[in-house]
Amino acid sequence: MSGENQAKMEKQKSIVEIYTDWANHYLEKTNGKQKIKNLQTELQDGLILTEVIEAVTHQKVPDISKKPKTKDAMVTNIQACLNFLLAKGVAVEEIRPDEIHEGNLKTILGLFFQLSRYKQQQKQMNFSDRPTNSIPSSPAKYSSIPVPGSQNNSP
Repeated sequence: MSGENQAKMEKQKSIVEIYTDWANHYLEKTNGKQKIKNLQTELQDGLILTEVIEAVTHQKVPDISKKPKTKDAMVTNIQACLNFLLAKGVAVEEIRPDEIHEGNLKTILGLFFQLSRYKQQQKQMNFSDRPTNSIPSSPAKYSSIPVPGSQNNSP
């Protein structure tokens, strides 16, 4: 294996580890016992994917089969997750559920990237929605120090 390929694989591995840790962070918040060890194999039935999405969005993904036995049922679960995210405005139009079921790492990382972008946008929106009336716009309004040109100035 060439040095360039080795470096590419190590970089990809670190990206996989980053998104695995990211997903596990949200799974821990749900007090669930699930923990992802392998993104390529553990998302194939859509159940852990559903848990991650619900933890990130704080909403329930509808139409999930809790015990999918066939490939069709598993792919249908993944499709339900993608439909849910699409309705929330997450850019998942190019993601095919069968690719996630088959463990396509590029597709899975793309999905998690879009999900993390959505979460970041939600955090920014929540931050900008906070009331600012509790913070004075200017400390000078509440100061007893005279401001030049002010009518309240005493010589």
